Amino acid sequence: MNLLFKIKYVLVRREFMFDPICELKKYGNIDFNQEPGSKEESAQAGLLAILRDEIGRLSRGQFRMTQKLEDFSQEIVEAVENNTGRLGQISGMVDECRESRILLEKELRMMQKEAGQIINAYVTSMDLFDLLTSHLEGSGNESWMQQARIAREKSMEAASYAGIRTVGFQGEFFNDQIHEAMEAVSSENHRYREIVDVLAKGYLYRDVVLRKAKVIVNNKKGAETADEEMYWD
Repeated sequence: MNLLFKIKYVLVRREFMFDPICELKKYGNIDFNQEPGSKEESAQAGLLAILRDEIGRLSRGQFRMTQKLEDFSQEIVEAVENNTGRLGQISGMVDECRESRILLEKELRMMQKEAGQIINAYVTSMDLFDLLTSHLEGSGNESWMQQARIAREKSMEAASYAGIRTVGFQGEFFNDQIHEAMEAVSSENHRYREIVDVLAKGYLYRDVVLRKAKVIVNNKKGAETADEEMYWD
């Protein structure tokens, strides 16, 4: 049994196929072609025959395992090759997405630039309308002044649909987020921090301040109404 244990141990430690007879001969001068003589020799021969069968069985098992390992290795190689091709496709898709993103970002910057130019043109046109209206006031040409006001109102209405609105009107309370105080006056006819006059309108695009309204503010403190307190809270 000790011999069988050693042979099995050798089989486990081996990594390649081997000759069973060569392994058995390491344990003595054995002639497998000699007929057994004594009972002891017969017993030894029987044991060796059993061991030889055991070694053969293990050898066949090892051979089958080797074949399975080779097949598995081939499957791994094929899987790696397939995955390599797939990875190449994915890499190509990633490159295309990156190029598309770069193009989209470029187009977005161009659109933002164009939108800024359009907004600036709108603000300039509103300033011209205000200047024209101011020039026509008191000139006696009521018809032209009325036409200028109508044109301005229609432009403001169209711009409101695009998210642009006008800020800065007389009677509003000063808000440094959307108003810029160009002058402060002391007036008893206006409430504290009330806008007395508007020098130039301001404009918002959604929540973005395009330009603050340039205003004149009353800085004379007096009794503030509840509405004022609510506004400034």
